[in-house]
Amino acid sequence: MPEEPQEVEKLRNRIKELESWKTLVQKESAKEEQLRTLTKLSAILNSTLDPKEVQKRAMEAATELMNAEVGSLLLVDEKNNELYFEVALGEKGAQVKELRLKIGEGIAGWVAQQGEPLIVEDVQKDPRFAKKADKKSSFVTRNMICVPVRIKDKTIGVLQAINKEEGAFAQEHLELFQMLANQVGIAPTQEAIPRECLPTQWRLPDIWD
Repeated sequence: MPEEPQEVEKLRNRIKELESWKTLVQKESAKEEQLRTLTKLSAILNSTLDPKEVQKRAMEAATELMNAEVGSLLLVDEKNNELYFEVALGEKGAQVKELRLKIGEGIAGWVAQQGEPLIVEDVQKDPRFAKKADKKSSFVTRNMICVPVRIKDKTIGVLQAINKEEGAFAQEHLELFQMLANQVGIAPTQEAIPRECLPTQWRLPDIWD
């Protein structure tokens, strides 16, 4: 096989460099956008709005931070051993809020029962997935990140972000979403998200100080 002309090899290398640079710029731009959303979420949690409104706006910001299509906050009804939708975002949110899940039912019910966070890349193939919300709303759930909402060692609810717009949910999203879950679930809070509670990669001194 004849060797490529030196100019062609240089061009190939240049294209690879440009592709690497493009990827780096995209990652940095995404991180800047996420930091702006974190700042907005902190302000919402610090506000004096009605608690229900704080939860809704905080849920919107948390869903935006995950770059997800919709999100929901479910709380535990201890008397009936069920989860109910306290916040359900999206056009079909009102319909979804009519539903209840038994503790242990569906992915949210599993997370509430086990107290463990979960990423499901393809919910349609997961035997834990309860289809009742999709059937009720004619919505199609593809993937999900779901974390327990805790006060001390007690699980009081579940936070979900559904259908990531680009890419896939990863461990770093899980850690950040878990940190946000407790803040959103007990809103309003008297303090903003402490900077020291953020993973190192999310800290930005000139925003938080």
